Amino acid sequence: MALKLSSSYNFGDPNFGDVSLLLRADGSPLRDSSPDPKVITAVGNAAYSTAQAKFGSGSIAFDGNGDYLTCGTNAGYAMGTGDFTLEGFVYVTSFTNPYQTIFRTREGAVNSTTGYSIGVLGTGTPLGSQSFFFYTNGIVVTANNTVSLNTWHHVACTRSGSTLRLFIDGVQGVSATNSQNFTDSTGFIGAVFSTQEFFNGYIDELRITKGVARYTANFTPPTAPFPDFYAPPVDPNFENVSLLLHGDESSIIDSSRTPKAITVVGNAAYSTVQKKFGSGSIVSVSDGTDYLSIPPSTSLQLSSESDFTVECWVYLLSNRTYNHVVSKGGQNTREWALSVGPTNLQFYWSTNGLSDGDTVIARASTLPLNTWIHVAAVKVGNTIKLFKDGVQQGADGTFTTIYNGNGTTWVGRFMDFTGISHSLHGYIDDLRITKGIARYQSSFTPPTYAFPHPKQSWTPARIPTALWLDASDASTITTVSGAVSEWRDKSGNNRHFTQSNSSYRPLLQTSTVVFDGVDDFLTRGTMLFTSPVYGFYTVTRNRNLSANPGIGGQLSYGGGDLTTYRHFLYQNATNYYSAIQVGDYTVFLQPYTGDTNFHIFSYEHNGSTISLHSEAGLTTTQTNGGYNGIAQTAFTLGAGAPLAPGSVFVPLDAREVIATPTPLSASDRQKLQGYLAHKWGLTANLPNNHPYKYEPPYI
Repeated sequence: MALKLSSSYNFGDPNFGDVSLLLRADGSPLRDSSPDPKVITAVGNAAYSTAQAKFGSGSIAFDGNGDYLTCGTNAGYAMGTGDFTLEGFVYVTSFTNPYQTIFRTREGAVNSTTGYSIGVLGTGTPLGSQSFFFYTNGIVVTANNTVSLNTWHHVACTRSGSTLRLFIDGVQGVSATNSQNFTDSTGFIGAVFSTQEFFNGYIDELRITKGVARYTANFTPPTAPFPDFYAPPVDPNFENVSLLLHGDESSIIDSSRTPKAITVVGNAAYSTVQKKFGSGSIVSVSDGTDYLSIPPSTSLQLSSESDFTVECWVYLLSNRTYNHVVSKGGQNTREWALSVGPTNLQFYWSTNGLSDGDTVIARASTLPLNTWIHVAAVKVGNTIKLFKDGVQQGADGTFTTIYNGNGTTWVGRFMDFTGISHSLHGYIDDLRITKGIARYQSSFTPPTYAFPHPKQSWTPARIPTALWLDASDASTITTVSGAVSEWRDKSGNNRHFTQSNSSYRPLLQTSTVVFDGVDDFLTRGTMLFTSPVYGFYTVTRNRNLSANPGIGGQLSYGGGDLTTYRHFLYQNATNYYSAIQVGDYTVFLQPYTGDTNFHIFSYEHNGSTISLHSEAGLTTTQTNGGYNGIAQTAFTLGAGAPLAPGSVFVPLDAREVIATPTPLSASDRQKLQGYLAHKWGLTANLPNNHPYKYEPPYI
């Protein structure tokens, strides 16, 4: 089978941690590639098929007569009142069935107010035909553009705030108001209530994202499979960024290319009460004396000679006429300001530094309270445009000369006015000023992640590695007919894992090396270490813990009782465990009870002590009982070692395996956990006090 990877995977998905379901057809059985994989069960004739494919080798076929998939019960399908995106590629082969479900969560009556479904209209409905629909509470919202037979179409339904939008092939077909609280959490694909509205055709790349409206304006449909790992976003215009306040630190800092000193005045502060992204935001209270000030800087002077973009997210707590977000200048040296009110959005500048030179571009716009709103003022040539949530408000304004007085920049107030009427009452997140670039010139989808800044990402290349296997790097894996013959080491030590026997090769499926648990394994013929001092760190899961792996291991080596080392996911009569076995001596991670999800495991041997860690902070440390665990023979992945008749194999999924010549320090272990968690969408597994819970490690 073909691996669905392309060069676009190098960029990853900044919102991968919000993906609730990612279903693609990479073979049988069908598998969910989201950060929290669900069990996919086929009913009827629903199955992987090579007859049609949008990407890769196949898709999921439905014959329109009793076929569907179940994908379990999970909170990730219950959207609440928040944003979401439901999308996928569909290939309809018949319009005979009038309503053809793609995905649904409706668990109760037809007119359920707590569930929803998306699908394709066939023929014979009173609502039109050959289009894309969203259904809830007896209401059908139908796109006014069409779906053709025997053609791949990208369909998407998003909710941003209270606006629901339907798209076909990147073109918005309709918008409607919807603010329902969706609490149903059981997912079905291809049918409703197991007995009706069967889909007839093929589905590929079905993705559900909770908390993110990926599309709010027309867009270019994806041209490659959806990424299945996190990667930080990149801003190609970062060199033009003059101010960038994320509000994610207790000491508020500027993350632009030329950081400026930030002075916090009054009760303005970092706050975790509200946040759009990251761990918090900047709060400005209500008495006009709470704000931030930034010393005079030429990099914050806006010019009539070049473009600029001033933007941020705001969360208003009261309806003031002038909730000033950011301004520059003084009472007699006025320069510019951006403000939001209950009924308008304004950008102000002075031509001479005085009030008689004021120019105000105000556009009627409703800005609700207690809701995050993206606002932007953009100068394009000689015009000024104002945007709310990616939609331009009113017509272009004419931009004239602007006064540059090298004044102070203020966040949360209007220049040096301290009155309540001119100060912000609310929260600000991700305030960014970009000079020389008009980032938005027409309606756009607001950012779905924090504005990037080019901190150099921390990677395992920063620590000494004895072995580094990375399934997201397709260049390191050789496959023959979809099966792995070699998984090459990225550490520079050339400790590659191979399998020469085609019958024993694991499969490569969407950045995962999949062992069948029957006879698949990869091996390295010589030892990695010559002393019992080392560390192993993996992103793995056992797909079937009910199949007792006994003393088998997902990572094993050995040549005798005293030199055998294994890490395994173990089941006894009542519980599952993650454990290390060195010789005949076993250390169980307590009180961890395992599951079939991906986890980051760390296990270390310092010569006398064995330590086993989970990403959630659980740790078990014991003396090694006199067993050294130094490999003298083959090192294997996916099976017990040494390999012999009766060896136990593991139904293992492996994504990343790293070995170090010494155990990592606590700091480096946390960095590695953060790196792996963000890369593979496992941040939900990190405890709230983990230093890299909300942002990956940087240098």
